[in-house]
Amino acid sequence: MDDAQSAGNLYGYTIRRNAASGRWEVFWKDKKINQDFASQADAEEWIDDQMPLNR
Repeated sequence: MDDAQSAGNLYGYTIRRNAASGRWEVFWKDKKINQDFASQADAEEWIDDQMPLNR
């Protein structure tokens, strides 16, 4: 990873911090979703909301 720091995987999603912007990005199968997050916790919450069992 050139400009991103990986924070790990959650339910198959990958959460990375973009070093250039400081924002957190979520990837599914190496494709970035069209959204970024102010914190890692916000990204994890968004992922939790995508899971049918967590609704």
